[in-house]
Amino acid sequence: MIEESLEMGKAVLVPKVNKKLQRLLLYEIKNLRELSPGYMGIPEPSLPDHRLREIEDVALVIVPGVCFDHSGNRLGYGAGYYDMLLSHIKKKVPFIALAYEEQVIDTLTSENHDVRVDMVVTDCQIIKRP
Repeated sequence: MIEESLEMGKAVLVPKVNKKLQRLLLYEIKNLRELSPGYMGIPEPSLPDHRLREIEDVALVIVPGVCFDHSGNRLGYGAGYYDMLLSHIKKKVPFIALAYEEQVIDTLTSENHDVRVDMVVTDCQIIKRP
């Protein structure tokens, strides 16, 4: 999906965990070779600061998670990095999760600071938040 977006000339922003600041930083990548294993072994950019972007620069967010429910709640890995990042966006941008059907459960408990996704796309269905 990233490769195809880059081939289409779209700007692709990829997060990098900054443990010191306890937040995600977004960098614009030009190709997948700019990624290397980072936090929890997940590919992250190692780029100069002039490639740093703000959450307000995005038009769509693909949100990871361990599991999701039909109301758009998500369970991440517990650090709250995505909740913190997404809570700062001021404009209406779709938050979409990509998951396997096995990652969707009936109900997840959520807290006030949890940011819900608008849509979960699985290998079997598309779930839109009510």
